Amino acid sequence: MANLCSTDITLLSSDQAALKKIYDAIEQACSESSYGHAWIGRIGEILGVNRVVNGGSYELDSDKAICSRSKVYQADLEDGQLRIYCEDDWSPYLTIYLRILQKFLKDGKLLYTAIEEGCEVYCSNDPDVIGTYVINVYDDELEEMEDCWCISEEKVGKLIRKVMDTDETDIKKLVTMFEESDFESTIHQIEEVELEVFCA
Repeated sequence: MANLCSTDITLLSSDQAALKKIYDAIEQACSESSYGHAWIGRIGEILGVNRVVNGGSYELDSDKAICSRSKVYQADLEDGQLRIYCEDDWSPYLTIYLRILQKFLKDGKLLYTAIEEGCEVYCSNDPDVIGTYVINVYDDELEEMEDCWCISEEKVGKLIRKVMDTDETDIKKLVTMFEESDFESTIHQIEEVELEVFCA
C-alpha cells in the first residue's frame, strides 16, 4: 500500500473564467465518483489534456502513459486563485496539473506544497512556505505542539525552547537539540523543489 502524500496546489491567474472552467471540471469528476474524491486523470480528460484508457492516463497523441496517481478531495475558488487539496501516492504527481495550467492559464502560476512523512517529502515551490517547518507529534507530553504545517522559524524556535527548557536562540542548534533528544516527534523544514521534478 502506498504512503499518502498530502499535496496542496494553488493555481493563480487573472483569468477568472478559465479558473472557473477548471473548478467545474473538478466538481464534475467528483460528482461522477462514488469514492468522495476525483482522480486527476479524469479531470484532465474532461479538460482535454490527456486520454483515459483502461484506468490509466495517456498522452493525447500517443500511447505514452502519464503518471497520475493523484486524488482531489476538495477545491476552493476565490478571486484569482483555485486551491486544490489532493492525496498522492508517495510524492506529488504534477504533470496533469501543469498541462492544465499551460492550456488554460497562459498568465498563470502553479504553486504546490507536498508533505509525506514516511518518505520524508517536505517540499514546495511557494515562496510563502519554503523555509517554514512541519511538526509531527508522537509524544503524549508534547500534545501542546500539535501536528502542524508551515509554521514560522520564530514559532518553532519558541516551541523547542519551551519543551527543551533552554535559552538557545539559533534555530539550527535548537532543531539539532530536539532531534538528539529522547522525543519521538519530528521537526522538518520545507525545502524548495521546483515543480518540474514531479512532472514525468
